[in-house]
Amino acid sequence: MSNIIKTSRYTLINFFPFSLLLQFNRYANIYFLVISVLQCISIISPLSPTVAVFPLVIVLSISMIREGIEDYYRHVSDNEQNYQQYTTLINQNRKQMQIPFADICVGDIIQIEQDQVFPADLLVLGSSLEGICYIETGALDGEKNLKTRSALAQTSSFFCEINTNGFINKDQNFQLELYTRKPDQDPNRFEGSIVFNDNFNVNKEQIPFNIKQLLPRGAFLRNTEYVYGVVVYTGMDTKIMLNSESSKQKTSDMEKKMNQFILCILCFQFICSFVMSACQYNWMNQNSHIYPYLYLNQNGMSNIVQSVAVFFSFFILFNTMIPISLVISLEIVKVAQSYFIMKDQEMFSAINNRWPRVLTCTINEELGQVEYIFSDKTGTLTQNQMQFKIAVVGNMLYGKNSQKNIKQKSPLPTNKRHQLTEFIFEDQNLDYLLKSSSKEQNISLNIILNSTDKQAQYCIKDQLQLTKEYFKLLGVAHECIVSKNKDPTDTNIYYQGPSPDEVTLVDAAYNLGFVFKGQTNQSIQMKILGKDTEILKINIFEFSSERKCMTIIIQDEGIYKMYIKGADNIIKDKLNKNIKQPFLQYANEQLNQFSILGLRTLLVGMKIMSKNEVEEFKKQYTKLSEAQNRDEEIAKLAQQYEKDFFLIGATAVEDKLQDGVPETINDLIRANIKIWMLTGDKLETAENIAKSCKLILNDFEIFTLNTSDEQIIKRELNQVIDKRFKYCVENKIRKCFLIEGSSLAVIMDPKNQLLKQKFVEISKSCESVVCCRVSPIQKAQVVRTIKEALNKITLAIGDGANDVNMIQEAHIGCGIYGNEGMRAVQSSDFAFGQFKCLWRLLLIHGRWSYIRISDMIIYFFYKNMIFTIPQFYNAFYSGFSSQTVFDDWNISLYNLIFTALPLIVRAILDQDVNYQYYNVDKFYNLNETDIMQVNNLIKKRKHYIKNQMPNLYYLGQKNMLFTNSIFTFWVIEGIMHGAIIYYISFWSVSSEILKKGQNSSQWSFSLIMFTATVLTADIKLGIHTKYWTSISYIAFFFASLGTYLAFMFLSEVLEISYQFAIPIDLVQTPHFYLVIFIIVCSIFVFDQCAILLNQFFGKQKVEQKLRKLIKKNLQKKKINGKLNQQRQEKAANYKAFLKPNKLQLKQKTKRIQFIKKTIICLLIIKIDNKNKLIQVIQLLKLIFIYKNS
Repeated sequence: MSNIIKTSRYTLINFFPFSLLLQFNRYANIYFLVISVLQCISIISPLSPTVAVFPLVIVLSISMIREGIEDYYRHVSDNEQNYQQYTTLINQNRKQMQIPFADICVGDIIQIEQDQVFPADLLVLGSSLEGICYIETGALDGEKNLKTRSALAQTSSFFCEINTNGFINKDQNFQLELYTRKPDQDPNRFEGSIVFNDNFNVNKEQIPFNIKQLLPRGAFLRNTEYVYGVVVYTGMDTKIMLNSESSKQKTSDMEKKMNQFILCILCFQFICSFVMSACQYNWMNQNSHIYPYLYLNQNGMSNIVQSVAVFFSFFILFNTMIPISLVISLEIVKVAQSYFIMKDQEMFSAINNRWPRVLTCTINEELGQVEYIFSDKTGTLTQNQMQFKIAVVGNMLYGKNSQKNIKQKSPLPTNKRHQLTEFIFEDQNLDYLLKSSSKEQNISLNIILNSTDKQAQYCIKDQLQLTKEYFKLLGVAHECIVSKNKDPTDTNIYYQGPSPDEVTLVDAAYNLGFVFKGQTNQSIQMKILGKDTEILKINIFEFSSERKCMTIIIQDEGIYKMYIKGADNIIKDKLNKNIKQPFLQYANEQLNQFSILGLRTLLVGMKIMSKNEVEEFKKQYTKLSEAQNRDEEIAKLAQQYEKDFFLIGATAVEDKLQDGVPETINDLIRANIKIWMLTGDKLETAENIAKSCKLILNDFEIFTLNTSDEQIIKRELNQVIDKRFKYCVENKIRKCFLIEGSSLAVIMDPKNQLLKQKFVEISKSCESVVCCRVSPIQKAQVVRTIKEALNKITLAIGDGANDVNMIQEAHIGCGIYGNEGMRAVQSSDFAFGQFKCLWRLLLIHGRWSYIRISDMIIYFFYKNMIFTIPQFYNAFYSGFSSQTVFDDWNISLYNLIFTALPLIVRAILDQDVNYQYYNVDKFYNLNETDIMQVNNLIKKRKHYIKNQMPNLYYLGQKNMLFTNSIFTFWVIEGIMHGAIIYYISFWSVSSEILKKGQNSSQWSFSLIMFTATVLTADIKLGIHTKYWTSISYIAFFFASLGTYLAFMFLSEVLEISYQFAIPIDLVQTPHFYLVIFIIVCSIFVFDQCAILLNQFFGKQKVEQKLRKLIKKNLQKKKINGKLNQQRQEKAANYKAFLKPNKLQLKQKTKRIQFIKKTIICLLIIKIDNKNKLIQVIQLLKLIFIYKNS
């Protein structure tokens, strides 16, 4: 298998045909290709082939150019990688040389130096650290923490003797045979065996290897000078390539709806063409003998054949009902919207120095339609920067409160340095205990621990010895590694690990004198209270999300010990039930208290093993190394030995809420968005965090489900629905649902569809739902269940690899740049630094995107309808001969140039609510006091608008702007406007005399009508534009109207259209301007009449509905009727405000609103005069005085 990388799609030879073929994966392009082919058939085409071919060529060219640019950068990236040089020690030709990445083959032995990327999947043979090496797999799984890989002892000893120049001497001879599985996708599975013979050892023993010996392609070598590895898999057989999938193109619901609208227009086009064909057949039967001089049958075709030809002619003529530039315009708009999201300064995270990132721009509009948010807790709602708060050692608690009367001793010497975790743990009692041998703090215990076979015994004499075991456990039972600082003068020790929790515990041990210095395959180096210590490592069972614990077997001072740490419910099940657990009750009490405080907890324990037990364990483990299902067998072995532990204590780590989380959640709830928290923490911790971030309020009725018994779950759900749930609904009490993963496992079972329906029924009526102790798969199941059952737009947000399934399952996936790698970000559609960025992403950018794109799509159909439908009316006056009423070039350029840019600019920049109010930095001759007063006014205005934004989000959730009725209304309006344009133009030119005494021709009539159409499209768009910028003016007046006028007079000079010599005559005739003015005025008079009729029949506009909604939200009382004191005071003040005379109140309100609007208008215009600004400030003071009077 070749190792060459090829991500590019095209070559210079095949680019044009393959790229062109790719463009016709879109049905719209196929449609316009068919139209172009039909227009090339002269017998049925009423238009020049250029009319359809030219716009199609432009659209395809833009798309192909974009494809070409993207593929060029792929070629550049491929070449950089393929020609990167690597040192091969021995290749298939037994030569030593530098070879490029692309030429590496299976069996080559490669030397990889520090910070180099692995070019293929390698089996590690040796390294500069006695067989140990550290790799970073961020490019594969997003995890930035270093991972340990170790060579087999048989190969490590041989390759450690290689010369420092990296080459094997001629007198060194060895034989290497590899037996591996077929390549597979599982990144955690790598099994096989190796036969290694050198000069001194000749045997055929197969030595098994596993994932700990894999150096995967794409990973980087870190903190290791060099490593040797033999190539096992290359090219497409490597793990990274087998797991690489082409990204799935997400399609929004709005785009699907747009395709339905296009299909409707296509059906309408067929109907119109069929009507024209039938009318032509009837007209020919009645009039062909009356007008013999027209030679209507000169082609010798029968009337039926001619009517069929006319059908295709009108189908070509009506093809502009479907806008050819709609799809590419949408792409441009969405890319531009994504750019503004990525450059939003208020979404920049200063904490991790990250700008927002858009990875999928095709679903921008769905950001304005979200109704359900599924959020991870740790690292998403919380900071994921752990602080070691409390240590429970036996029946003693350290870190919360120190005794006041303790003797002041100098603190225990620690190595203070900057670490990713924050160490704020302080306890004088603990410092004094570890430093002093006094009996004042050292309680006698005399706990005797026996091995299972009673052949080994260990006595914990006192609290000091128990405390040492506790922190020694934290220092050795982990998967952290020592990270070197690039600064050679920095001698401090830094740790990296699979999770911030893990690093926090090791760092806590470090700061209290139990320093982890590093490890090899056989031993762990520690510095315990200033004394260097080597602890032999027998084996380690790593942590997994299924086991929720980790264990390590060590030999410490001749005693074999097995340490364990993990989730409290898991560790409790693994404790020895046959002996007294003196610390269990106290630990349970403290765990409950920690849960109330929202702390993350673990239990830690130990047991003693005899030498015979350890030897038996080694034999069993060695046998399993040769098993085919090795991982499953090792898990069973771990389960066999992970029992009969003695509890020695607990840890409590704090993970604080991120900045702005409660306020963001409050606003999202006000925006009618249901928020679910999905976490792996236990129920009590999850509940308290939910209360801290305002997901659960004090007046909520909480439903809890935390059992795995199916019958109990059925009974509980029925009771909730039949009794408590109905009571809450009747009394308007807000509800929250807390459910554990064990209950979810039963509910999500495919056999229990009825339970799942009841779960959805309860959940959809709750203000918030908290799912705790859930696995990554369960997170995805919950999202899928709500998405499919309720058909609502869902958003999932998380920061870790355990959130990937959930993020990919939701309509919109959001990743947080956190401390748990980049997997969540890489799998997401939108990424940003903090949870509070979700506020602007949804309530500002999402809402704007929904409004803009909705209006854009609808308006595209409208402007094409007013342009196309005159062809239909004209057929009745041209004997249904399919004679075009517009010039061919006008038809080609109408969508492509004349009306495209204003609509695109509006869809990028328009704002119905101007949220941006910038502070005033300086004015001419203004003092600091005046500037401060103006800035305060702007700040209050901005705060007021921000407070109303959640109420305005309702617009997208109910899809009020992109419905079948709105689409139908705009299409009908386009048909009516087209009729007004056609018939006023037709009647106006019937007896018109031009300046030179000539009668109006068909093309003067056409030019009047086309000019009126372009003006109508632009003016109507301008009226609906709420936010004008300099770019908007340029697009409307120069790019649209200016371009049209330029082309109109260009056709006067160049003989490129039927309009030759027409424009110069028309523009000199006052009649031309009067007709255009009458047409435009008539259209907007018609619109106003339609608005009055809507109001007369009680049909409210969207803005009126929103005003009522805002008013309702502002006046809404507490739902459960139990108002707290603050809300009662607000309600009383509101009632008191309503008591005065209604007429006086109305007059007063009108005056205040008038003055407010005046000030706001003055603020948003350029204030270049000090007196004008002072008047504004004085008016503001008058308002406040008047309101308080």
